[in-house]
Amino acid sequence: MDEDAKTSLLRAIPYGLFAACTNSPEGDDHVFLLSWVTQASFDPPLLACGVHEESTAHDHLAEEGREIAINLLADDQEELARTLLEGPEFGEDEVAGTPYKEGANGCGLLPETLGAIEARVVSVTEGGDHDVLLVEIEDVHRFREGEVLTHESSGMTYAG
Repeated sequence: MDEDAKTSLLRAIPYGLFAACTNSPEGDDHVFLLSWVTQASFDPPLLACGVHEESTAHDHLAEEGREIAINLLADDQEELARTLLEGPEFGEDEVAGTPYKEGANGCGLLPETLGAIEARVVSVTEGGDHDVLLVEIEDVHRFREGEVLTHESSGMTYAG
Protein backbone atom coordinates (compact mmCIF):
# COMPACT_ATOMS: atom_id res chain seq x y z
CA MET A 1 0.00 0.00 0.00
CA ASP A 2 1.18 3.52 -0.76
CA GLU A 3 1.46 4.93 2.80
CA ASP A 4 1.72 8.56 1.65
CA ALA A 5 -1.44 8.23 -0.44
CA LYS A 6 -3.25 6.51 2.45
CA THR A 7 -2.28 9.28 4.87
CA SER A 8 -3.25 11.99 2.39
CA LEU A 9 -6.65 10.45 1.65
CA LEU A 10 -7.53 9.73 5.28
CA ARG A 11 -6.60 13.30 6.22
CA ALA A 12 -8.90 14.56 3.44
CA ILE A 13 -11.93 13.13 5.27
CA PRO A 14 -13.55 16.03 7.17
CA TYR A 15 -13.44 15.58 10.94
CA GLY A 16 -15.07 17.88 13.47
CA LEU A 17 -13.47 18.62 16.83
CA PHE A 18 -15.44 17.99 20.00
CA ALA A 19 -14.97 18.51 23.74
CA ALA A 20 -16.10 15.15 25.12
CA CYS A 21 -16.92 14.90 28.81
CA THR A 22 -17.19 11.70 30.84
CA ASN A 23 -17.09 10.51 34.42
CA SER A 24 -14.98 7.69 35.75
CA PRO A 25 -16.74 4.87 37.62
CA GLU A 26 -15.52 6.69 40.76
CA GLY A 27 -17.24 9.92 39.63
CA ASP A 28 -14.17 11.89 38.50
CA ASP A 29 -14.83 14.33 35.65
CA HIS A 30 -12.75 13.98 32.50
CA VAL A 31 -12.74 16.08 29.34
CA PHE A 32 -10.82 15.27 26.17
CA LEU A 33 -10.60 16.23 22.52
CA LEU A 34 -12.59 13.83 20.33
CA SER A 35 -12.57 13.92 16.56
CA TRP A 36 -13.63 10.59 15.08
CA VAL A 37 -17.43 10.90 15.34
CA THR A 38 -20.13 10.08 12.78
CA GLN A 39 -23.88 9.51 12.80
CA ALA A 40 -24.60 5.79 12.54
CA SER A 41 -28.43 5.52 12.73
CA PHE A 42 -31.59 7.62 12.56
CA ASP A 43 -33.77 5.32 14.68
CA PRO A 44 -32.60 4.92 17.30
CA PRO A 45 -30.31 7.95 17.00
CA LEU A 46 -26.76 6.58 17.21
CA LEU A 47 -23.25 7.95 16.82
CA ALA A 48 -20.04 5.98 16.29
CA CYS A 49 -16.90 7.31 18.00
CA GLY A 50 -13.29 6.14 17.73
CA VAL A 51 -11.45 6.23 21.08
CA HIS A 52 -7.79 5.27 21.56
CA GLU A 53 -7.53 2.08 23.61
CA GLU A 54 -4.76 3.44 25.86
CA SER A 55 -6.48 6.75 26.71
CA THR A 56 -8.08 7.77 29.99
CA ALA A 57 -11.26 8.39 28.00
CA HIS A 58 -11.27 4.73 26.95
CA ASP A 59 -10.98 3.70 30.60
CA HIS A 60 -14.08 5.81 31.37
CA LEU A 61 -16.17 4.73 28.38
CA ALA A 62 -15.32 1.22 27.22
CA GLU A 63 -18.31 -0.55 28.70
CA GLU A 64 -22.00 -0.51 27.88
CA GLY A 65 -24.08 1.91 29.94
CA ARG A 66 -21.34 4.52 30.45
CA GLU A 67 -22.34 8.13 29.71
CA ILE A 68 -20.76 10.84 27.55
CA ALA A 69 -21.50 14.44 26.55
CA ILE A 70 -20.13 15.48 23.16
CA ASN A 71 -19.81 19.28 22.93
CA LEU A 72 -19.43 20.66 19.38
CA LEU A 73 -16.59 23.17 19.32
CA ALA A 74 -17.13 26.33 17.26
CA ASP A 75 -14.61 27.52 14.70
CA ASP A 76 -13.58 30.29 17.14
CA GLN A 77 -12.63 27.76 19.87
CA GLU A 78 -9.32 26.49 18.51
CA GLU A 79 -7.48 27.60 21.66
CA LEU A 80 -9.85 25.50 23.80
CA ALA A 81 -9.32 22.51 21.50
CA ARG A 82 -5.55 22.77 21.89
CA THR A 83 -5.90 23.13 25.68
CA LEU A 84 -7.93 19.91 25.80
CA LEU A 85 -4.96 18.06 24.33
CA GLU A 86 -2.89 19.07 27.37
CA GLY A 87 -5.24 17.70 30.05
CA PRO A 88 -7.11 20.82 31.19
CA GLU A 89 -7.63 21.91 34.78
CA PHE A 90 -11.10 21.91 36.34
CA GLY A 91 -12.40 24.77 38.47
CA GLU A 92 -15.65 24.85 40.42
CA ASP A 93 -17.84 25.76 37.42
CA GLU A 94 -15.30 25.78 34.59
CA VAL A 95 -12.78 23.72 32.70
CA ALA A 96 -9.84 25.35 30.94
CA GLY A 97 -11.43 28.75 31.59
CA THR A 98 -14.70 27.74 29.89
CA PRO A 99 -18.03 27.55 31.77
CA TYR A 100 -18.96 23.97 32.64
CA LYS A 101 -22.20 22.54 34.02
CA GLU A 102 -23.46 19.05 34.63
CA GLY A 103 -25.94 17.58 32.16
CA ALA A 104 -28.83 15.26 32.96
CA ASN A 105 -26.56 12.24 32.38
CA GLY A 106 -23.97 13.57 34.83
CA CYS A 107 -21.44 14.58 32.16
CA GLY A 108 -20.18 18.07 31.45
CA LEU A 109 -21.89 20.53 29.15
CA LEU A 110 -19.93 23.52 27.86
CA PRO A 111 -22.53 26.25 27.15
CA GLU A 112 -20.09 28.38 25.13
CA THR A 113 -19.84 25.64 22.46
CA LEU A 114 -22.31 25.27 19.59
CA GLY A 115 -24.21 22.59 21.45
CA ALA A 116 -23.95 19.28 23.23
CA ILE A 117 -25.16 15.72 22.73
CA GLU A 118 -25.76 13.59 25.82
CA ALA A 119 -25.43 9.88 25.03
CA ARG A 120 -25.00 6.42 26.52
CA VAL A 121 -22.60 3.74 25.28
CA VAL A 122 -24.60 0.83 23.83
CA SER A 123 -21.72 -1.22 22.39
CA VAL A 124 -17.94 -1.34 22.17
CA THR A 125 -16.21 -2.95 19.20
CA GLU A 126 -12.53 -3.68 19.60
CA GLY A 127 -10.50 -2.37 16.69
CA GLY A 128 -6.80 -1.80 16.21
CA ASP A 129 -5.34 0.98 18.33
CA HIS A 130 -8.82 2.56 18.64
CA ASP A 131 -12.09 0.93 19.69
CA VAL A 132 -15.40 1.98 18.14
CA LEU A 133 -18.02 3.05 20.65
CA LEU A 134 -21.63 3.10 19.52
CA VAL A 135 -23.54 5.65 21.61
CA GLU A 136 -27.28 6.32 21.71
CA ILE A 137 -28.34 9.96 21.88
CA GLU A 138 -30.41 10.67 24.99
CA ASP A 139 -30.68 14.48 24.81
CA VAL A 140 -29.36 17.43 22.81
CA HIS A 141 -28.72 21.09 23.62
CA ARG A 142 -28.27 23.87 21.04
CA PHE A 143 -26.36 26.77 22.63
CA ARG A 144 -25.59 29.00 19.63
CA GLU A 145 -25.25 29.10 15.86
CA GLY A 146 -21.92 28.86 14.05
CA GLU A 147 -19.55 26.59 12.17
CA VAL A 148 -17.96 23.50 13.72
CA LEU A 149 -14.21 23.57 14.31
CA THR A 150 -12.53 20.96 12.10
CA HIS A 151 -9.09 19.50 11.65
CA GLU A 152 -8.79 21.46 8.43
CA SER A 153 -9.86 24.84 9.86
CA SER A 154 -7.64 24.42 12.94
CA GLY A 155 -4.59 23.05 11.14
CA MET A 156 -4.63 20.06 13.50
CA THR A 157 -4.29 16.50 12.19
CA TYR A 158 -5.23 13.13 13.66
CA ALA A 159 -5.66 10.73 10.79
CA GLY A 160 -3.62 8.76 8.36
